[in-house]
Amino acid sequence: MVLAIMSVAALFGVTAVVHLAARRFGISPEVQRKLVHVAVGIHAIALPIVLDRISFLAFAVLALGALLLLRSDKVRSGIGSSVHSVKRRSWGDVLFLAAVTVLFIRAPGDPLLYTLPIAILTVSDAAAAVVGSRYGQHRFGEGDRTKSLEGTAVFVLVTWVIAMVVLVEFTDVPRQNLIWLAIFIASFAAVVEADSWRGLDNLFIPLAVHTICLSWSNAGAWVLSLTAIAWVTLLLVAHRSARLLRVTPHQARTGLVALFLSAATVQWPLAVLPVAALAVHLMAMSRRSGEEEQTPDFVLMLVVIGVFWLLAASLGGKVATAFYAATFPAVIGAYAMSFGRDWQMLMRVVAGLAASAIALAAFWVLTTGLTSLLWLPHANLIMASAASAALAIAVGALAPSLTLRAGQSWRIACAALPVLGTVYTYGVLT
Repeated sequence: MVLAIMSVAALFGVTAVVHLAARRFGISPEVQRKLVHVAVGIHAIALPIVLDRISFLAFAVLALGALLLLRSDKVRSGIGSSVHSVKRRSWGDVLFLAAVTVLFIRAPGDPLLYTLPIAILTVSDAAAAVVGSRYGQHRFGEGDRTKSLEGTAVFVLVTWVIAMVVLVEFTDVPRQNLIWLAIFIASFAAVVEADSWRGLDNLFIPLAVHTICLSWSNAGAWVLSLTAIAWVTLLLVAHRSARLLRVTPHQARTGLVALFLSAATVQWPLAVLPVAALAVHLMAMSRRSGEEEQTPDFVLMLVVIGVFWLLAASLGGKVATAFYAATFPAVIGAYAMSFGRDWQMLMRVVAGLAASAIALAAFWVLTTGLTSLLWLPHANLIMASAASAALAIAVGALAPSLTLRAGQSWRIACAALPVLGTVYTYGVLT
């Protein structure tokens, strides 16, 4: 506990030192932020050396309080300026802590599953930002997603080097797979970094790298090469098909990234459900004439569900893949409710119940026979999924402005998770 408190105090120490150095040497706000970013990343990599799970959770709670304190007006204008002096809306500092928390709970200190994702976020992101801000001439993206080809190229190169060093020195990954795996990690992480917004790269990059390493580190060279080729092909198809799907290229790419990672972490039949949820979401969006979604909220919804069940599986010790899939009948039903903006609420509820029933039947068929994933009675999981869908639809009917409005998919996930989370916890405890 003493080390946990000292670790939080170190966060304030880093920001204070960078703030004083900036005042003395005239360091720009962006460089200040990246200096803190690198220091905190190195600090996070070292945490498993001194903290166990219980003391880390205490550290995480205290660190969250410290980060929120740095956002307060009085502190923000002082030492907090080294983190928040860049004028853009971002929760990157809090999301960095969330990513470290997920990785620590799942694989504390593991060179491949913990150290590598954080090292890439720490070093590659900082290198890309510095090079891009100073030497970037070829810009792309818009708003807070404005990047440069020069910065992205540096991100890919640095990520590939870091991945090769970790894979060669600290893992038993077959040597014939190293180059393909490092290229796959670097290219995938670069797309995630380029398309993230409002600091979400601090969460998306570590989780994406963690998932890739977990899913493909033991794959053969042929599997890796075909997977990499399939990824690039799908990325190009998604980018070119954006207009046909009536979404922006950014939304198409981020949706593909989320679905690709989702399919990598579940058995392939269950990946049908998140794909179906995206299809219903796109159809619902196409009926909103003149209403442009500002962020790819489907991605946020998938992240909320995915992180919830990753943590549940790590803390509970039982596989949560079936529960992950069981969440989507509720999501599909809530999306179906948003089809008709001018419909009466009763009609919207009927549409939601019908869509959920179809998705629930598909879930029943897809999970039949998957005995390795069903450690509780199949009927109990089906009933829990149905209750979750009913709750999500009820919330949508009672508070449509909270869950059915464009950009609020993550709230649908929050409405769908309590029932299934309770059933999972009861199953673990009993």
